[in-house]
Amino acid sequence: MDFVSGFPRTHKGTDNVWVVVDRLTKSAHFLAVKTGMSLEKLAEMYIDQIVRLHGVPVSIVSDRDTSISPTNCGQSERTIQILEDMLRACMLDFGSSWDRHLSLIEFAYNNSYQASIQMAPYEALYGRRCRSPICWDDVGERRLLGPEIVQMKVEKVRLIRDHLRAAQSRQKSYADNRRRSLEFEVGDHVFLRVAPTKGVIRFSVRGKLSPRFIGPFEILERIGEVAYRLALPPALSHVHNVFHVSMLKKFIANPDHVIQFSDFELNNDMTYEERPVKIVDFKEQALRRRIIPYVKRPSNQNVPRHHLSSPSIAFTTNLRSTIEQVQKLIRLLSPFSSTLGGGDLRLTSAVADCLDLLDLSSDQLSLSLSPSGGTGNRIYDVRSWLSAALGNQDTCHESLSGTKGIVIALVSTGLNTVSSQIASSLREVSSMSGSKNTGHRRLLQSETSSGFPEWVRAGDRRLLQTATPKADAIVAQDGSGNFKTVMEAVEAAPTESEKRYVIYVKKGLYQENVEIKKKKWNLMMFGDGMGQTVISGNRNFVDGWTTFRTATFAVSGKGFIGRDITFENTAGAQKHQAVAFRSDSDLSVCYRCSMEGYQDTLYAHSLRQFYRECHVSGTVDFIFGNAAAVFQKCQIEARSGLPNQKNSVTAQGRKDPNQNTGFTLQFCNVSAGANLTIQTPTYLGRPWKQYSRTVIMQTYLGSIIRPEGWLPWQGDFALDTLYYAEYMNSGPGAGLANRVKWTGYHALSDPNQVVNFTVGQFIEGNMWLPSTGVTFTAGLME
Repeated sequence: MDFVSGFPRTHKGTDNVWVVVDRLTKSAHFLAVKTGMSLEKLAEMYIDQIVRLHGVPVSIVSDRDTSISPTNCGQSERTIQILEDMLRACMLDFGSSWDRHLSLIEFAYNNSYQASIQMAPYEALYGRRCRSPICWDDVGERRLLGPEIVQMKVEKVRLIRDHLRAAQSRQKSYADNRRRSLEFEVGDHVFLRVAPTKGVIRFSVRGKLSPRFIGPFEILERIGEVAYRLALPPALSHVHNVFHVSMLKKFIANPDHVIQFSDFELNNDMTYEERPVKIVDFKEQALRRRIIPYVKRPSNQNVPRHHLSSPSIAFTTNLRSTIEQVQKLIRLLSPFSSTLGGGDLRLTSAVADCLDLLDLSSDQLSLSLSPSGGTGNRIYDVRSWLSAALGNQDTCHESLSGTKGIVIALVSTGLNTVSSQIASSLREVSSMSGSKNTGHRRLLQSETSSGFPEWVRAGDRRLLQTATPKADAIVAQDGSGNFKTVMEAVEAAPTESEKRYVIYVKKGLYQENVEIKKKKWNLMMFGDGMGQTVISGNRNFVDGWTTFRTATFAVSGKGFIGRDITFENTAGAQKHQAVAFRSDSDLSVCYRCSMEGYQDTLYAHSLRQFYRECHVSGTVDFIFGNAAAVFQKCQIEARSGLPNQKNSVTAQGRKDPNQNTGFTLQFCNVSAGANLTIQTPTYLGRPWKQYSRTVIMQTYLGSIIRPEGWLPWQGDFALDTLYYAEYMNSGPGAGLANRVKWTGYHALSDPNQVVNFTVGQFIEGNMWLPSTGVTFTAGLME
């Protein structure tokens, strides 16, 4: 007998399996037990489940007994390994209710063929095979008399013992010649064996050319003598993370196998120089009937230092620790999501916000450790993901700060710890990129002839420019499409798709709240035009929602494209915060879309976003968040709000000086809505957080903009640490004579200052620029 531990705790509190195996017949019983169960309880269970069926055994031997070794018995270990495989498959489908299916697993095991006795345990125990409905009319065995049954049973036992001796002899020879103890330490990295016939699909890998091992993964904990708990990535969160030692293979890092990427230098005119490379050695090697030439060149010593920089061991260790802290917070908050119910909408919304944001943070931190993914500029991508993860903790804390009860007290310390750890990692990545780095960023630095950033793929440009792109799904209220609601179409879209999935929403008013979750990648949604296809909602802060949860349309899946749609929140000015569009979608585009609301209309929450030829209207902070967002050729319209209310166009939320976030408005038109008068003070923005960053360039500013231009948040908060800049704006509101005199405000006029801003300082912190693709000043209108 033996105990197998490390299983998820069930609703009954059981988390271990007691395995009892008959050494003769190999018949087994699997009993679910609790950790710390008393000896008296175990004895009662043994009498009830084992002695009642089989009588008192001649002897009881534990698998940990000194008389058991691989040279004389490996059968119970093999039984436990089979049990673990069957239970793991069961847990993938049934989760924490695995104990309810333990009896079926026992039945399946006892009726499976055992090579050591050359029959099934059931047949060895009862002298016949398990009966099934097709043999119920077979009465042949009823004719056996007592002596014949005894004789048959004796013969069967003799046959089994012969088979067992042969099996044990083989086991001894295998153990003596090949077997060696395999042990790992906590912190080691191992590869995980993936069964080619049954386990590949469960690990999201399929095909006959799929790997036999995946990883490497870090060992978090040793479970018993022969099992280990691994740190699996979020993509394998559905897989139980405890594995038998036989499924593991030690990972040995070899730095010589790592190929260093050598970047090339771009000139100001977007060209680069090719230089010949000296060949220092040459040889040919025969491979079957082919001759393969090999050349050797000197190592490249001219690659800029910041391209060779790699994260330190402390950086990696810190991120792994941060991921563990995030997972702990998720486990701490999860019970509240199911127990709060609808009694306190604000608290329920806040807990839901935090769970979603922590889940996003876990993915972003894992991406920062992964060698793949992103745009190809590793440092830039990691800074973007860490900036987003840091902002997520702040948003979670803000959502909980408006609630009452113990929840915020439980998680506040943990959120602060996670924020501190992320900030430390972000600081290291920022230092690796260099304070004056002009590293050649792809995103929004170069513009194609179509007018879109270079990172928008050619196929996506065609989708943005085509009058009626080919749709994979059609939404129509009259039933002429595949779906009647937008959310139904979103839910039907594939998950984690690398291909673009297009949803066409026909003309109409769709009164629903739409949320595109993080696994819905590369979704494009287009309508029949602004004001024609309208997605409308009215959630708001006054009615009990958190600001994050008020969004009529929210998207987290990367690569989202929206075109020719209006997103509106009709709650009204008196309901205060009411978001029309919220985005956490990395590398996303909104083209010819309208976002209409009042306070907090457009929530550009995190990551890299591009808005072109869009219409945004609102009153207070109606473009806000902590994304790296560029608005080009957009119509920005201030509306009339509550009496004595001051309008502010932007409220950028950069909290840490190392975050590469901020807002840029270029070639835009900032003007008044139909009902707005000059009596309503309207400003370009105000600093929501300590290091708020907004740049207004080459934009028409209407007469509604106050001469001061910018509005303080409260007192002198952030006036010395913010970065607000204006360059070559036009219109009656663009005068700089009476602008604010803050330390962080910059009225730029010298092209050299603009070059420092766009290529140097602003890219280093913000990474998003107007789409020029030419020399220092060629992208700026003269």
